[in-house]
Amino acid sequence: MDSRRLTDDHPTARLPDHPTTQLPDHPTTQLPDHPTTQLPDHPTTRLPDYPTTRPPDYPTTRLPDYPTTRPSDYPTTRLPDHPTTRLPDYPTTRLALPSIALLPHVHGVGGMVSFRHRFAAGLTRRGYRVAASLDEPDVAAALVIGGTRDLPALWRARRRGVRIVQRLNGMNWLHRKRPLGLRHSLRAEYGNWLLNTIRTRLADYIVYQSEFSRRWWERVYGPAPVPSSVVYNAVDLDVYRPGIREQGTGIRDWGLGPNPQSLIPNPQS
Repeated sequence: MDSRRLTDDHPTARLPDHPTTQLPDHPTTQLPDHPTTQLPDHPTTRLPDYPTTRPPDYPTTRLPDYPTTRPSDYPTTRLPDHPTTRLPDYPTTRLALPSIALLPHVHGVGGMVSFRHRFAAGLTRRGYRVAASLDEPDVAAALVIGGTRDLPALWRARRRGVRIVQRLNGMNWLHRKRPLGLRHSLRAEYGNWLLNTIRTRLADYIVYQSEFSRRWWERVYGPAPVPSSVVYNAVDLDVYRPGIREQGTGIRDWGLGPNPQSLIPNPQS
């Protein structure tokens, strides 16, 4: 169906016109005029003019001019020299150092006894304590001077972590050059076995007394499986001084003959 046709057929409906209603005019109410109240004028009070007082002029006083004195014109007075008071030397408290054991325990006279005594005195001067036994709990190191028969104590100390240092010189050799009897030979070979067992199985470090001793041990028993070094015996210069020769101190004066080297064994033999 056509939408335009539907529009043309139906007339539009218009609403009727209604009259408008106007509100009445109300008269405005004006507020009355009240008279204004003016405050009275009060006279102002003025302070009196006081005369200013000026302080009197005092005459200025000038200090007299004193002659200047140079420091060098005065004689210098030197204080007397008092003796200085030195504080007493109090012992210093040092941390406790680990103990060191020295083996074997030997007494009497001889090279090993003298070396052990001097070495222990040197450790004490440096603050170390020389342990009386290898089984003490604070032992940190042990020096075996040659050898010792107490191999179980060395083995226990090694298991605890104690560092074992062996000082080696020579070995028993005279029984190999001349017959000295079965008993002496067995004791000599047993001593060599103890020395070499400590050298190869228990020691952590080897200190040879001389280069001759090191070559001798390595030629007979082979090189040691641990590090080593050569440390010669020290000389007390307060007793033995080079360049000073006194009567009766030479090798010839001891009756050793013109060739004392003949008393030293040949390492090649």
